[in-house]
Amino acid sequence: MEKIIIKKLIKTKIMTTKNIIIVILMVLSANILSAQTVSSYILPTKPQLVLENGGKVYVEPLVNTGEKAPEFGNKYSSTLSALINKNAADKGRIKGVYNSWYTNKLYTVVNSESDADYIIKGTYLIEANSSYEYTEIKSIAKLSNIPYFTYQHTNSVKASLNGTLNVVNASSSNVLTTVPLTATKSDSKIRYIHNDGPLNADNYIKDIAKRTIRGYSGVFTPKYVAKKYSFKKAKANKKTMEKADFKTTKKELKAQQKAIKILAEQGKIKEMGAMYLKIAAMGNKIKNLSKVENNIAYCYELIGNYTKAKTYYTKAGDSRSLEQLTKLIDMQQFIKKMGHDVTEEEF
Repeated sequence: MEKIIIKKLIKTKIMTTKNIIIVILMVLSANILSAQTVSSYILPTKPQLVLENGGKVYVEPLVNTGEKAPEFGNKYSSTLSALINKNAADKGRIKGVYNSWYTNKLYTVVNSESDADYIIKGTYLIEANSSYEYTEIKSIAKLSNIPYFTYQHTNSVKASLNGTLNVVNASSSNVLTTVPLTATKSDSKIRYIHNDGPLNADNYIKDIAKRTIRGYSGVFTPKYVAKKYSFKKAKANKKTMEKADFKTTKKELKAQQKAIKILAEQGKIKEMGAMYLKIAAMGNKIKNLSKVENNIAYCYELIGNYTKAKTYYTKAGDSRSLEQLTKLIDMQQFIKKMGHDVTEEEF
């Protein structure tokens, strides 16, 4: 299409700079539309701690051994409970992360110690100190040799959080493991002549509390990693078909690509995968068959079928994706060793 436009512009002798720019933009636009991108999240690594075989978990509010930030204990335990109890993640275009960690529901949060297999409890202490220093600096003016004074005001603050998380076996009351909780933040501001006053320690306390909740909440659950899947458009192979057949195939692929785009926007990965399988079945009519096989592998990975994903990544010769997939397979095997069934979805 772009070549035809260029030829027409040359014939009519109006191939101006403006027209050249328009054509270039059209070509770039066509290339952008040739790939359909789907954003999702994967869980490539195990959490820091895994409770053997899973089970019922009770998270007790952390006990404050000091006076500052009394609300932290409840906030941390509620956040941790929500993460442990989470069955799937509603992130990206894919509604739910199809990972064996979530589909098997390893942990269930309960509301009392008597119903639990494991109890998570602990203590914390948040402290904050502000300080002020005043310094008088004597200097000598170079030209007049007259002494003068500069007044330096230094305001400092330091906030710290220290605590422990204990994982207890509910039946034996034995502590299975202990996780230290630590966070610090400090700052100093120097002003000359004018003193801005002391730094607000409460702001620093809030900050380290938020960082602790965010940083340590994933101790028992895997962390999400964002990933983008770029699906390439299938192209008809002119060399393997007669002219009429080539035009028909090209038209058919264009219609399928439009349908796939809609499915991608709706997050219907299984339906996308089924369409790519039909395209791959066209064999040598497809010029970039390996790209289509890669698309199929993406779909299988997105729905948690790592066995089929590995097969199609291998067919496509995508060694980089195979390397990344190995981490997901390791997670899957780990779940199996814990005695849980792993179901791999199909198109």
